[in-house]
Amino acid sequence: MTLNKGFTPDGCPGPVADGVTMGAGQGFDGVYSFAEANNITIVGGSSRTVGATGGWISGGGHGALSNTLGMGVDNVLQIKAVLPNGTYVTANRCQNQDFFFALRGGGGSTFGVNMEMTTTAHPQTTLQVAYIRLLSADATSVNKFISICVENANNWASDGWGGYIAPGAMSVLASGMIFFTPKLSHSEAVASMKPMTDYVASLGNVVLNNEVDTSPSFYQAYNTYILPNEEKVGLGAAIGSRLIPKEVLATTSGQQSVITAMEQVVNMLAPLTATSEQPDLRALSYGAPFQLLVTAPSSYPNNDTVPASITPAWRDATWHAFAQVTFANDASVATINGAFQTAHNVAKVLEGVAPNSGAYQNEADTFERNPTEAFWGAANYNRLLTLKQQMDPNNVLTCWDCIGWNSADARYGCYPAAPS
Repeated sequence: MTLNKGFTPDGCPGPVADGVTMGAGQGFDGVYSFAEANNITIVGGSSRTVGATGGWISGGGHGALSNTLGMGVDNVLQIKAVLPNGTYVTANRCQNQDFFFALRGGGGSTFGVNMEMTTTAHPQTTLQVAYIRLLSADATSVNKFISICVENANNWASDGWGGYIAPGAMSVLASGMIFFTPKLSHSEAVASMKPMTDYVASLGNVVLNNEVDTSPSFYQAYNTYILPNEEKVGLGAAIGSRLIPKEVLATTSGQQSVITAMEQVVNMLAPLTATSEQPDLRALSYGAPFQLLVTAPSSYPNNDTVPASITPAWRDATWHAFAQVTFANDASVATINGAFQTAHNVAKVLEGVAPNSGAYQNEADTFERNPTEAFWGAANYNRLLTLKQQMDPNNVLTCWDCIGWNSADARYGCYPAAPS
């Protein structure tokens, strides 16, 4: 990796921002370590092994700092990639703009093989951190926890908070949150989180953590709060998700619809969470069965001259509601089909709350009923499909529900049976 002060993309008239250039094999652990060593901040995901330059950016890329610093696609300054016809191209806001549009949200395994990316290097910044965990034998505490999160969702987003909420599973798993904000002073952060910290303090000895701290950098906050709660890997997973719009969370009736849906989802997942395949009971793992990811770019001004191809629903969302049902790699066909059916059912419940919203394609229901609208929106999809037909007429690069995919392709025969 290299840090380029005043990076000038190829073909552009002058510098656009400080940038970090990295190869396709670089995971976020190395990215964050590099950023710390160079006193900068880079927007990225929660898992240290995810590759920043590949599917993460092709799907859009979100993380704990996306609320204030934008999504991964908002931070890309340049991508170098190999097209399906073998051509090696450089794409940025000054050249190959169509390809630059497609690579930033058009989906992995679709438009090219990314070899190198330059992303924005933001200044290193002090973060306020809210770290809350509780284990309660009273299931109503989970419901109250959800209600407080819903009622304060938009206010917290306006205060710059981004991160992860885990409502638990009716006392089987830990409930809590890991939030970061660069917008507030410590006293302002304490005041902002007071509705939750006051409630959690009232619960007594079931509380594991209930603090608002200060961290001098994202890397230090990441190592202290996210890494110990890291997702457990090595399991299969069926996923259901939905982007929850700000407008739904802005009204009393909308908030109640979200609360009702959250409680329904938690109840659906509760019987599945007490197995050895699930994360540690005290962890707020990114692999927990149900989470509210506060990773939409709520406070980020989207004025890109070459917009990305992600669904516009990201721009209107406060939350990315995410559920997953895990299964062992040697699970029976019936177990796997059951996992995908449950995830599909969860997705339908979440869609009912926000029918006109969308979903994050990298973490969505495999059997999403309307992927065109959910993942891209009609306008983006139509443009992407035209580009796909021009750039890859033989569909050399393809995947499930990708732009221009062929559902009859024999390679999809190993997928589970479609849920009802």
